[in-house]
Amino acid sequence: MSQPIKIAVWFSMAIGMAHANAGATSPTTPGGDSPGSTNELVTPVLPTRPGVAPCVFASPSETYKYVESDPTLLLGSDSAEQKISLDPKTVEQLIKTGIQELQALQKEKVKGNYDSYAKALGFSSADEAAKVQTGKSLRVYRVPLDKLVHYQKSSKSADLFVNESLTVLVPVLVDCKIRSSFVISELDAGKELRIVGRGPSNFLKDRTPESLSTIDGVVKIPELRLQFLARKLQSSVILIPIAHYPLFRFEKDKEYAAPEIFARLQPVAKKVAEAFADGDEDEIIERSSRSKQSQQN
Repeated sequence: MSQPIKIAVWFSMAIGMAHANAGATSPTTPGGDSPGSTNELVTPVLPTRPGVAPCVFASPSETYKYVESDPTLLLGSDSAEQKISLDPKTVEQLIKTGIQELQALQKEKVKGNYDSYAKALGFSSADEAAKVQTGKSLRVYRVPLDKLVHYQKSSKSADLFVNESLTVLVPVLVDCKIRSSFVISELDAGKELRIVGRGPSNFLKDRTPESLSTIDGVVKIPELRLQFLARKLQSSVILIPIAHYPLFRFEKDKEYAAPEIFARLQPVAKKVAEAFADGDEDEIIERSSRSKQSQQN
């Protein structure tokens, strides 16, 4: 597999999971952005129990406000991406269109096997797809490999996040449960926004609308095959792995201060960057994984 194809595959990894207990104590980062100063905390996924916690729904006219109120939430003050903003009317119309297309499956199912298509999108049937509502939308950020390679203890972690391509993840709900999602994005920077993806998302798997209420965005590091939920905490950013990543000793749903995450990743990121130049990035990651496992054994 060629290097460009591998990068494209990693970038297209499905979008992912959520955060947790609103009553839990957040990790602290004394002194601001210093790595290793976090109190790591496991944040269990909130269950959906009928009659307990109300669903967090958002109408199409409201959902864009979650991402438009602070479009640079995770970005540093000197970031070149600060001026990027979403056109609320465009986002609102796209969400309405997405909902209408799902509702149309019920009307059109007599003409074809639309139940199978609905199931591929995460619903039990076309009838269920007709009952959709949307939840809190989340900005999608990326941490470029080159920024991670040059990360130092003195670096501002917020400066590593970029969203040069406008991308928003919109949860799609039925009866208080997240069934699917829309991904709204530009196919190319500066181009027209559109729905570029539909279906279940890794970022949203096994999550509830309530558990996303304190999440401010999602973060991808494609070259290292890592995905996180993100939450702004005062002057710092908290990252929550959506899966267990044994190579880096990251536990699923555990909260980490962004500087600690970046400090752990920097050595491997440097090796992967070198491997990209030689075309051996997969071997570097596999070799690092074997080395970590042998050290633990």
